[in-house]
Amino acid sequence: MNTLPQLGEMVQIFGVGCEGCGSFRGDFEVAAVVDTSSIQLVLIAHEVDCDGAADGGWFSRLAVDWNQALQCWQAECHGHSIVISIGRHYRGSVRAVA
Repeated sequence: MNTLPQLGEMVQIFGVGCEGCGSFRGDFEVAAVVDTSSIQLVLIAHEVDCDGAADGGWFSRLAVDWNQALQCWQAECHGHSIVISIGRHYRGSVRAVA
């Protein structure tokens, strides 16, 4: 699938690259979808599992941005960039009509 998630939809995300949590996965609710010159999703955590020792409190409200140059979703964790995968959703510049 190659569409943006809809407001209120539950999505599964997977993240890799954070120095504190290593990798994580969780169920998040889409609180906002901003699709202007760049794409940003705001996600609210419902359940998150971290592989590392970091406090997962920063997951409560997560802003995820589409990096057009790298063709991937990214977020910031304590000043470190992490790569995010959103199950069954937008993975590039060609989007299907919702």
